[in-house]
Amino acid sequence: MMNWGVEYAAPWSWGHGGWWWAMGLHGLFWVLLIAVLVTALVLIVRGASGRGEREAAAGGRESARALLDARYARGEIEREDYLRRKQDLA
Repeated sequence: MMNWGVEYAAPWSWGHGGWWWAMGLHGLFWVLLIAVLVTALVLIVRGASGRGEREAAAGGRESARALLDARYARGEIEREDYLRRKQDLA
């Protein structure tokens, strides 16, 4: 028996009452994917900048200590001043 003029809609079709909920899941998937990508990007940027700041801070302390040692070795500062400044840097 044929129904002329009536379109047949498969139960799995998107627009005719089939898997209408799948469209919502599709949208949710993209929102979650974008959130994961943005979070990963933020963590990567924070990690890279944090590592650079820590390395610069460590290098800054070492160079300050090296400068202090050099000034003491040249006789520019007294022993007490050297020890006090060395304690401040530690």
